[in-house]
Amino acid sequence: MHSSLKADINKLVDTIIKSLNIEVDKSKLRTMLIGFYARGQTEMELRFNMNFTLDKERLNGLTQYSFDNIKGLNTFTKEALRKELSQGLLNLENPSQLKDRVMEVMDTTKMRATMIARTEANRALNMGHIDSARQSGLKLHKEWVAAIDDRTSAICKDLNGKRLPLSEKFMYKGQPYDAPPAHPSCRSRLIFVQV
Repeated sequence: MHSSLKADINKLVDTIIKSLNIEVDKSKLRTMLIGFYARGQTEMELRFNMNFTLDKERLNGLTQYSFDNIKGLNTFTKEALRKELSQGLLNLENPSQLKDRVMEVMDTTKMRATMIARTEANRALNMGHIDSARQSGLKLHKEWVAAIDDRTSAICKDLNGKRLPLSEKFMYKGQPYDAPPAHPSCRSRLIFVQV
C-alpha cells in the first residue's frame, strides 16, 4: 500500500476513534467497579449480619485488570478499522460501502464492550462476596453456582455445585479459579455454606 494512502487511513482511523470518544475514564471505571464490589459485600453483610470493609488493594488490582481489558478493546477497534478501511479503499469502494465496513467494526466493538462490562461486573460482585466471606472469620465453604441453560460453558457446567474451603481454588483442566468469572460473559456466582 502506498505510504501516503496508509498515512491518510491512519489519520482517518484516529479521527473516527477521537469522535467516538473511546477513551476510558479510569476513575469512573473504578467507581463503577467499587459499586459492584460493595453490592457483593452488602449481600454478604445481610447474609451474615456483619459489617465488612473494602479491600483497597484488591480493588486497585481489579481496576487495573479491567482497564487493561478495555485498552485491549481500543487496540482491537483501531486495528479493525484500519484493516477494513484499507481493504475498502484498495477495492475502490464508495463512501456508503466504507460506512458499512465502519459500522460492522463498531457493532463488533459494542458487543465486545458489553461482554467486558458484564464479565468485570460479575468479577467485582464475586470479589465482594469472597472477600467478605474471608473477613467474616466463619468456617465457610464456597460453592460454584452456574446458570444452567444452552449458553452455559463447559467450564461452568463442570464446576457447578463443586464446594471447597475458602482457601482452595476450583480447578478446570489445570487452570485455578478462586471465584467466577471463569471466562468472558460468565454468569456463575459463589454461594457460601457454613461448616
